[in-house]
Amino acid sequence: MKELGYADAVGVDFHKFGWAPYVSSCFMYKNAEEFESIHRRGGNAYLQVRNPYNPMYYSLEVSRTPSGSLAGWATLKYFGKEGMQAILGGILETKYYLYDLLAACPDMICVNPDDSGMVTLFRIYPKGTDAKVQYQKELSEAGFKADLLTHNKLTEAVGNKLFDWVRESKLIDGKYTPYMSFSTGFRNADYNRNGTDAEAVVYALKSFPMNVSVTPEIMKWLLHCVHAARDEILKS
Repeated sequence: MKELGYADAVGVDFHKFGWAPYVSSCFMYKNAEEFESIHRRGGNAYLQVRNPYNPMYYSLEVSRTPSGSLAGWATLKYFGKEGMQAILGGILETKYYLYDLLAACPDMICVNPDDSGMVTLFRIYPKGTDAKVQYQKELSEAGFKADLLTHNKLTEAVGNKLFDWVRESKLIDGKYTPYMSFSTGFRNADYNRNGTDAEAVVYALKSFPMNVSVTPEIMKWLLHCVHAARDEILKS
């Protein structure tokens, strides 16, 4: 974040980690004169200048309600800078705890270990597979494309199975299944850098903790449920 000052503009969605309604977003730009010159389109096709109050010059919402922006602002003021830092830091700690759990699972691998954001993307393989070795082959060697496609299908099936369990309120060992999603195109394989092969892409399960109620215990439970979904799919 210390390099943020070099950006021309930045957007913040308070509905993700700011505990505010979905429409609560913030857009900040460095050069006001440059941005406002772009924002003004010459003619007044929508709103007209009739008095000193001209919101189309300084508000993206123009005549719409500012309730979303105010909700984000109120949340930020309520928690304060240190409060927001503590909350975001706690979520990041939980995410990195999941990284450690994945590193200890021989049949799983985190595929975005260098990502400093909140999302963890990972793949699961059949029992007995060395996920780290297998994934590197699928990622870098065209001869393993068939394996890549097979395990992409497994990843998608696990994601769909978990979603079905969430909708069914299924209990595993007496506890509900956590909700998670998956990506059907996290990245291209190394031998498909230009993206001409629509199949040679990496699927991944997606963990996105978004509140302080997500604990290390829930991360353990998440992987337990992923294993359960994988095992049920492969036994059928």
